[in-house]
Amino acid sequence: MEFMPEIGKNIDSIAFTLNNLLTWGGQSQMNGLSTKPDFISIKKLVDESFSLLSKQAEVKSITTINDIDNNVITWSDRDQIDVVIRNLISNAVKFTREHGTITVCAVEEDLFWKIQVKDNGVGMDTDAVTSVFTEKETEIAYGTLNEKGTGLGLRVCKEMVENNGGRIWVESEINQGSIFSFTLPKTKKV
Repeated sequence: MEFMPEIGKNIDSIAFTLNNLLTWGGQSQMNGLSTKPDFISIKKLVDESFSLLSKQAEVKSITTINDIDNNVITWSDRDQIDVVIRNLISNAVKFTREHGTITVCAVEEDLFWKIQVKDNGVGMDTDAVTSVFTEKETEIAYGTLNEKGTGLGLRVCKEMVENNGGRIWVESEINQGSIFSFTLPKTKKV
């Protein structure tokens, strides 16, 4: 019985990774990762992701803040952007220490919204920042409670953001945390 919480955590992690792979792989293989854009609320997607990941955040007493206004609407594929936001928040939870904070905010930039997932977690060194979206081989990293991370989700995020007309990048410093930023168009392309 003492292994049950660990088994449950591993099953959740496997299910999350499998869902990402199925969404990414299925769309990528069948259609070259086609999009079905519509107007979507980023605030709502962030709320849903925080809700889905609330138990993991509660275990570490992490404060989650959705600092996005209701008017942050983007013309993007809902399913793909949901995967992006969920991956970035999940990573922030993994790599944020107990009593840390994760904030998601949006800044208007001309024709785009810049969405940022900020944490005050363990951060990354310069080499990791440089290669985090490009490494072909999966390097395993462990979160603050030994949660396993393969980096595959970040490559999925990159492809999905770019497929929706945006770009993604990270700024990070060891022991200071990370800021994952990505842009999405505000309106339809004409």
